[in-house]
Amino acid sequence: MGLPIIITCRKKEEGGEFKGGEVDRKKIMMDILDKVDMIDVELSSTWIDEVVEKAREIGTRTIVSYHNFVETPTLDEMMNIFKKELEKGDVGKIAVMPHNKEDTLITIHAVCRASHMGSVCAMSMGEIGAPTRIIAPLYGSVLTYGSLGKGTAPGQYPVRTLREGLKILGLKSE
Repeated sequence: MGLPIIITCRKKEEGGEFKGGEVDRKKIMMDILDKVDMIDVELSSTWIDEVVEKAREIGTRTIVSYHNFVETPTLDEMMNIFKKELEKGDVGKIAVMPHNKEDTLITIHAVCRASHMGSVCAMSMGEIGAPTRIIAPLYGSVLTYGSLGKGTAPGQYPVRTLREGLKILGLKSE
């Protein structure tokens, strides 16, 4: 069995590089649903319900995500975001930009609390937030994201580094 395939077609406002419009982005997402294990769609997408409904019909799991490249919301705001994400999809995902170490603790606290609500994933971005990509699974994050080459988000570690870190923490056997 190979690794699960997760795809997205991220809009610019949430860190993506897709240059087309929303109609084109939705079509791409709908057309690829039956070829992947999971699809990641932004909570802010106006057509999210259509994608999630089709994904459910064909057995593709959904990650509903929120990205904030400016700041880290408050703990209460993050809990509300997770609640909305989990009402729509299978996994709720939050990626935020910390301004200090305390912001990274808010992210870890949020994923720890939200893990009791369902499957969640959270990380802080940038240099300050990078370690959350390794330690968040200790607190309930069901996914973490690494790069195979050039990273797609600030502070993203190469997959090899993530594997080493997770192994040290006893979260991955190899």
